[in-house]
Amino acid sequence: MAKDTEISENVDRINTLIEQLESGDHSKSTGEELFQEGQGRLAKLRELVNDGDGEIIELD
Repeated sequence: MAKDTEISENVDRINTLIEQLESGDHSKSTGEELFQEGQGRLAKLRELVNDGDGEIIELD
């Protein structure tokens, strides 16, 4: 279950990062930091999903 929580938290943070990047209310430097954080979180999500046991469950 901890893995599910970690996936959910990463997806939520990525959505927040996307909203921040789309708003354009930041400096170029901050935008790059947000982008890099997003890339790192996407890589982590890929690891988590690829390490899964193939079972898909619906989260409430």
